[in-house]
Amino acid sequence: MELKINISPDLEKKLSIEDLAVIEEKFNSIFKSVDEKCILVLDLKINPKKKDIEVNIFIPPEINSKLDTKLRAFLISLQTILKSKLSNLPYGVTLDFQCLKAVENIKNLENASIEFKACEPIYTLENVVLPEETFKEIYNTAIFLKKKDILYHKWGFINIEPKPRLLLNFYGPPGTGKTITAHALANLLNMKILIANYAAIESKYVGEAPKKLVKLFEDAEKQNAIIFFDEADVFLGKRLSNIDSTADQETNALKSQLLVLLENFEGIAIFATNFIKNYDEAFKSRIYKHIYFPLPNKKLRKQIIKKLIPPKAPLAFPLEENYLEILSLISEGFSGRDIKNTIKETLIKALVEEKIPIPFDLFKETFLKYKSKIKIDKNKDSTESEKSVYVDLEKL
Repeated sequence: MELKINISPDLEKKLSIEDLAVIEEKFNSIFKSVDEKCILVLDLKINPKKKDIEVNIFIPPEINSKLDTKLRAFLISLQTILKSKLSNLPYGVTLDFQCLKAVENIKNLENASIEFKACEPIYTLENVVLPEETFKEIYNTAIFLKKKDILYHKWGFINIEPKPRLLLNFYGPPGTGKTITAHALANLLNMKILIANYAAIESKYVGEAPKKLVKLFEDAEKQNAIIFFDEADVFLGKRLSNIDSTADQETNALKSQLLVLLENFEGIAIFATNFIKNYDEAFKSRIYKHIYFPLPNKKLRKQIIKKLIPPKAPLAFPLEENYLEILSLISEGFSGRDIKNTIKETLIKALVEEKIPIPFDLFKETFLKYKSKIKIDKNKDSTESEKSVYVDLEKL
């Protein structure tokens, strides 16, 4: 990294070659470990109106937020040097504003370079209704994430596993709460969530997709975000052994790049899939925990129905056990998402047909209609003996 100093003619008379050498020496000592081949430009001139030495800093795009500390240290040193060398001038040297502005410029450049934007999580653990076994896995994982520094640093596990990453895999039928739970974990940890989907990473240009994947991991780190790979089987599927086309080569290259990134990853990534059987064994072995999300049993369906019917909805019936029992029986084989969609459809019908207060028969009719559209696979339905569980946030 190099330094270029432009000095106005009036100031050039006040600074000697030796003075400039001192500035360059300080710059080189601070940035000697930086490999980037770029130039930091300083424009120095006297501003008679403000009666100070004006320092304009032109920051190359190659400088990122990791160099904030070095840049600030150099600018403070520059201020000290200029004050000592120009002490005979009737001007002050105020660099505080420029220091802050320079660092802010870096952050702006950094934000502008973010391709994959993370978002604030929109769900909490209070939104989660899961079987007891699944919830315990999530709950224990949440506790571990809050205390992982003890394991890695206080107890020294960092010496055994130098990269303190956490990779989770949520698998099970569609609509069973995998995405909601990922948001809830991010919320609990005060982190953002970055949704990774294959469509945003794939490219028609050869070799571009692996580069985008690298960028995704970099952007997640910059934004302190959990990476959530939805439909993760596309990313973690078995690599192709018989390569017949450029597209096949690109697919294998992407998966190989992901393996490398996960090996060096120090954050949190959550994979979600409906087809875990398609996973490559190399990926499976790197995942800390595989958590199954089954279809809800009858008891859980009652809880979900009760939770998803808005308290302010003008019902013509009390939301009591006998009504919940009927809807939970009709909804056998429904996922949580199916239940949500059915309730939403009922409320829309009530508005359109002006059936307010909303009669129970309208709910029953809509649930039966939705049931006829879905294929019920009882083998996937969880057993009726499973216990439901509520979240005790005080323990987290």
